[in-house]
Amino acid sequence: MSPLSRLKARYRSFRCYSEERFSRLGQRPSSSPSSGLKGFTLVELGISLTIVTLITAVVLANYGAFSSATQLSNLAYDVALSMRKAQAYGISVRQVAGSADFAYGLYIPTTAAGSTTYILFADLNKNSRYDGNDTCTSGSECLERYMLTRGISIKEACVSGPVSLCTSGGSITSFTTLFKRPDPDARFIVQTTTSVYDLNAASGGEIYFRVEDPQGSSRAVRVLQSGQISVTES
Repeated sequence: MSPLSRLKARYRSFRCYSEERFSRLGQRPSSSPSSGLKGFTLVELGISLTIVTLITAVVLANYGAFSSATQLSNLAYDVALSMRKAQAYGISVRQVAGSADFAYGLYIPTTAAGSTTYILFADLNKNSRYDGNDTCTSGSECLERYMLTRGISIKEACVSGPVSLCTSGGSITSFTTLFKRPDPDARFIVQTTTSVYDLNAASGGEIYFRVEDPQGSSRAVRVLQSGQISVTES
């Protein structure tokens, strides 16, 4: 038998063996190495691209709103933490000018357009007022000056208790919250164009600040005269 004949005989024997093995497994050998491979049709590819495009559009559309809400919440909590810092200074023994016998507070000037500045101060002359200016460039009572950014502002502030006043009424020029040891209770000083209202802890009131972004979303910072400080959706 020639070498070519022997090769053909071996191939036929191997093919018969392969068919027998695959038939036991319930499968048939493929006649072509690439016949078992499948790909996307143009319709399937088009549908897949449409789904990916829609998902991307939804994510990008919601990202701006999510980012704005996060920034608003962060700045509202910054206001609350500044208030908590004034409270911590007021009931601790933090010294200024060699003495710790001062009240500490947060001063918030108000305007019709909303306030973007607030000041942490020490009441060095003990008159329950902040005696510096809004830029902390005069006097020595200013400890820290804070700025709200990205168009976010304290759009409205209200006090409730023996008197109920809001900046929307147009007469309030500033809010001051004071803390002095040993009490953690807050003392509210509300100044208007004609009067000054001094609300101590016994009056049981609260101050409310509405922090708002340019889209109109807002968060509320509430300070109870018991000393509790919280941030909620308004």
